[in-house]
Amino acid sequence: NLKDLNGDQITTAQLQKAKQNKNTADTLNRREGYHFDIQLAFLALAEAAGFDARVARLSSRSSFLFPPSMKSDYFLNAYDIVVKLDGKWRFYDVTNPVLPEGQLRWQEQGVYALITDLNAPEMVKTPMLTAQQNVTSRIGKFSLSDEGVLEGDVRELLFGNQSIIWREDNRYTNDDGLVSKKK
Repeated sequence: NLKDLNGDQITTAQLQKAKQNKNTADTLNRREGYHFDIQLAFLALAEAAGFDARVARLSSRSSFLFPPSMKSDYFLNAYDIVVKLDGKWRFYDVTNPVLPEGQLRWQEQGVYALITDLNAPEMVKTPMLTAQQNVTSRIGKFSLSDEGVLEGDVRELLFGNQSIIWREDNRYTNDDGLVSKKK
């Protein structure tokens, strides 16, 4: 329950009043921070709970597919937290409110990530959703009049990456289709 100072619910006055966090203790005590502050707070809480957790640096495949043979961190411009569960790294982006737990945005799926460690850094590939997890279903109920006019309704059900994209695109839209806050 940390307030994201990059979030859409922050007013200019609240942002001006916010203090710079110098460490994770500040973030937890103030219960607010910027994206990386919140990621580090999640990391600290996971470690305090006894989990092996680290920062992962990764690139976005929306602009460039980063190969591990490239010995430059220039394109590793995104940060997530990884937690080792059952011997496997699990990726978390706790600052994106539309992502289900343990899922990454499509731009961060299937890319190489550098899991930071002073003694044994690792380069691993991030998980991708399967075709079965990325399904769009359309359900229709129609009637055909005597004049040959087809009428009815269609519902579209989105799963996986398509549902995330829809949530990101429509998170400010109210039930009447009006944008309630600028993106």
